[in-house]
Amino acid sequence: MANTKRPNPFTDKNYVQHDQIDVLGTINYTERYRFYNAVQELISQKIDMAQRMRKQHPDFQPIIRINFATPDTQEYKRQSERFFNLLEWARHSHLIIETNIAGPICLNSWAGKIVRDMATPGYRHVLEDGYYFYYPETYNPETKKTQLVTNPVNISPEKSLEMGLCDVIFLGDGRIKTR
Repeated sequence: MANTKRPNPFTDKNYVQHDQIDVLGTINYTERYRFYNAVQELISQKIDMAQRMRKQHPDFQPIIRINFATPDTQEYKRQSERFFNLLEWARHSHLIIETNIAGPICLNSWAGKIVRDMATPGYRHVLEDGYYFYYPETYNPETKKTQLVTNPVNISPEKSLEMGLCDVIFLGDGRIKTR
């Protein structure tokens, strides 16, 4: 049974399938509402499933996987607010939010906030080719304001594991690294 509310994975870069959310493009686009509706539908289905399953297995916690490979470096506070609210709803309903970083992701961006603040500890994964980067802040005495440095600082998967940004690194040969 096809669900027409969900974005088409062959044409949209951000889409929802079964229990995973793929964020491969920017969140600052006009079709984001269709994407958010699909995310809301997924979370709603998982919450309903959890309530039914918890009657038999009280510790049951469904997982929502979010796969990131987004080029965004901006916060997009207004555009990402609904996504944050949906993920807070999922967390409040005791769903596990698993993140998988497949490409570079900016910690200053809205996606970086999800990885840093909303992903369930123990379920934050980085693929060997994925990495984090950020733009440090510096104080400008001329303007008397803090501003972002123009050159990003890259954080390797191994360093992100040491810093607690991720819990598992999936290596290309099938092995994993953990803390």
